[in-house]
Amino acid sequence: MLPTARTILAEISFTTPLGPSVNEAYPTVLKTNKQTGKVYAKRVSSEALENFKEQVWAVLAEHNLIGAWSGAQAVGYTISIYVRRSNADASNYLKAYEDACTTQLGFDDQFIVSGSFSKFVDAKVPRIEGTWYLYR
Repeated sequence: MLPTARTILAEISFTTPLGPSVNEAYPTVLKTNKQTGKVYAKRVSSEALENFKEQVWAVLAEHNLIGAWSGAQAVGYTISIYVRRSNADASNYLKAYEDACTTQLGFDDQFIVSGSFSKFVDAKVPRIEGTWYLYR
């Protein structure tokens, strides 16, 4: 069965620096449950992720896009990920990028309903060029 076509209500494009990989953005730390004493692993936001979110904020603020899609409930994107090396795993950069962009645009990433990316190599200027779509 083919996916249902979506109606695009708005479209925005912008370029961000290449953010941290998922492992850099969300390191795993060990925690202890105070009641049971059991040790468990938990992913936490890193300083690298917080710095990237600030960089994305600056890009979107420059274009007057902070909170622009507040309350959006169906959003998608098409992005080009420019990595430093051809053997880099481009998909490792998606989660931090999604989290940073959705936070600044004003909606929760649970409302991303479509997304696609292409990988390119640019050793001098790693970045993500993205076009986001607001759907009906």
